[in-house]
Amino acid sequence: MYRFDFDFAALETQYTWSDRDAVLPFTHFPCARFLTLDGSGWHSRLLSPAAELDPPAGVTMTLDSWDQDTVTATLAADSRTDWLYGERFTLQVCLDGVWYELPTMPGHGMFHLVALHLPAGEQKTQTFHLALYGALPAGRYRIAFNELSVEHTLV
Repeated sequence: MYRFDFDFAALETQYTWSDRDAVLPFTHFPCARFLTLDGSGWHSRLLSPAAELDPPAGVTMTLDSWDQDTVTATLAADSRTDWLYGERFTLQVCLDGVWYELPTMPGHGMFHLVALHLPAGEQKTQTFHLALYGALPAGRYRIAFNELSVEHTLV
């Protein structure tokens, strides 16, 4: 027999919390993938609604290709805009007109913390690897990347 005895009130006073109201969305939990997807598709009641995107002025992203393993898009900066960005992206699914952030496979979802530069007037190709999300059922998906996005429907 196991007994669990922990003083949660003391825990609150022993540690400083930078944001007491910050709660990780369910999609960040290790088991989230197994609880949000089954043979019938995604279950929106356990998925976290995606934040509204606020694309940066002067920067666009257009879809080049989307297959089972990778998504390739072109990033373009207008002639007046330099843009700094990172590698992190999320995959989202649209269910009943609402975009939801999808959980990664357990043990995946880490990104390099780097700063990349897109000079004014230039374009770069960005590849997003979907292996960290596993096999996807049919549906309408988008890559959300530094407030930009590209969409695709899987059939």
